Amino acid sequence: MPTKTRSNKSKEKNVLVFVHRIYKKGVVKKGGADYIIDYLSKKNFDTYLVEHPLDGVGPTHFGAGKLVKKFLLIGSGPVRWVQEIAFNTFLFLFSFSLKKRKCDLVLAVDPLNFIAGDIIRSFSGVKVHFHSVDYSEHRFESPLLNKIYNFIYNFAVRNADIVT
Repeated sequence: MPTKTRSNKSKEKNVLVFVHRIYKKGVVKKGGADYIIDYLSKKNFDTYLVEHPLDGVGPTHFGAGKLVKKFLLIGSGPVRWVQEIAFNTFLFLFSFSLKKRKCDLVLAVDPLNFIAGDIIRSFSGVKVHFHSVDYSEHRFESPLLNKIYNFIYNFAVRNADIVT
């Protein structure tokens, strides 16, 4: 679940992480992004984590430290994906911009989350790290969804400030 580590240094750095998660019996399956989060934590970043369920079933979680809020989004597939992009973007506005809280980095784990990161960067200037976890040339059965996925994936790789 989301973690937030307070640094002892006077200059706090913040990272906002957007990730799609697999949950097995209510437990998060950790992956490569967690290594990046651990590394940033050691570099005195406080982590604000948005976890969308990979299968689109269940609530989206947003948290920092032990404070976790759950949000129910409707639908699945493209209907839910558009909501997730909007959710990520508005969450940044309400958690950082309007509160005058500095965000030093957005970690976008997968192409869909990168879209929100790129929108946020366009008005805030924050750096966006795109982390690709499992690229597949033929991700979906639908040729149209595959074309959209590959377009967004290539866009993310070409436009992110950092790519892993």
